[in-house]
Amino acid sequence: MAEVKFQNVTKAFGETVAVKDLNLTVNDKEFLVLVGPSGCGKTTTLRMLAGLEETTTGRILIDGKDVTPLPPKDRDIAMVFQSYALYPHMDVYDNIAFGLRNRLITPKAKLEKTLVSLFVWGLIIASIWFIGYIIELILGKGFSQMILFGGIGAFLLALTLYSDFRGAIAWNAMKVLARFDTTARDYIEKEKLIEEKVHWATGVLEIEELLNRKPRQLSGGQRQRVALGRAIVREPKVFLMDEPLSNLDAKLRNSMRAELAELQEKLKITTVYVTHDQVEAMTLGHRIAVMNKGVIEQIGTPDEVYSKPQSLFVAGFIGTPTMNFIEGTLQQGKKGLELKTDTLTLPIIHKELEKTLKPYIGKEVVMGIRPENISLQPIEENNVELTGRVSFVEPIGSVTHIYFHVKELNLIASVEGYRRLHTGDEMPIFLQTDFLHFFDKETQKRIN
Repeated sequence: MAEVKFQNVTKAFGETVAVKDLNLTVNDKEFLVLVGPSGCGKTTTLRMLAGLEETTTGRILIDGKDVTPLPPKDRDIAMVFQSYALYPHMDVYDNIAFGLRNRLITPKAKLEKTLVSLFVWGLIIASIWFIGYIIELILGKGFSQMILFGGIGAFLLALTLYSDFRGAIAWNAMKVLARFDTTARDYIEKEKLIEEKVHWATGVLEIEELLNRKPRQLSGGQRQRVALGRAIVREPKVFLMDEPLSNLDAKLRNSMRAELAELQEKLKITTVYVTHDQVEAMTLGHRIAVMNKGVIEQIGTPDEVYSKPQSLFVAGFIGTPTMNFIEGTLQQGKKGLELKTDTLTLPIIHKELEKTLKPYIGKEVVMGIRPENISLQPIEENNVELTGRVSFVEPIGSVTHIYFHVKELNLIASVEGYRRLHTGDEMPIFLQTDFLHFFDKETQKRIN
């Protein structure tokens, strides 16, 4: 396996900088997720690692080796694409074996296989012609022409339509030649190794029964497994995955997330995964790198990124529904610090927060609170009580999202269970101050 390092990597397309001065280390056997909105540079980062895009400046190292000048085939990586990229004319076995076969089978062996196949084809056609000639001598020219044209036509049709038939001819011809030729012998050994690896990969992915099917006969989830099989069969140093689940329906996407996590635990291969779906990022990644405008805003475990977002962008991007934000000015009140907005004054009843926020008295800040930390009844001692008017209710089974108007503010609360509420209902809501986040309005960086 391998460690991946980006050292001061920048990628520019003319005047547009897609990735800016990227420094990132992906640890050995780690599953790192690059997440961010469209156009943030995550796919460009992945393509530079794959060798599909050249870096403008900087270096990329895999297992301590500078791979920046190397083509993709020499980087020992395997990539799974969003579109699966399966060959429609090949069955599952050949799709999975294709890349491995190109790496293991020498050009000389491929040429020898082609020549011996052509020789056997010619021998079969000559045999059909000879049989036709014998029949002509016995039964006359009419019967011989029927045998000749029918036999040769059927043989050529079988060659055209059935890849298994062509493969069987080539395989058996090479087995015979292997008794006398080292190149043919090496070809047979490599094909047996490929077969072992394909059966191992399909066993891991539980698609052994699909080996003879073509991609058009597979469901979306099965195609995705085949694409994964083609990658893992090579046992590369690094897996690269570019939004591989985005074409699947919601139910299948959930099950494939679990399968990907389980697969990574089995294989222990360094993986870089790109997605714009924060749920995928939170559930799959050992660590998450949140990108915005070509820069990594924060990198950490899912819990670190969710619980302590280091910027307004990360706080707003990670989490569904998004974090609530309230802009205001910090001021010293009679009982402690307060956040003053145009129409509200919110007391910040929290001693630890007061110590951190004192330097910002008189300055504009942004206070954030996640929807699950707004409740319909006081849960702890440190609560800020507000009166909210219901504007929209979104029941989704185990959780209900309630949208409130609080004077000029719009707040979302996520509460457990189904709540029978109606638009226009007024009720007290409670902000749990143990879970408040504060950001500098000017720098947009975290304060507490």
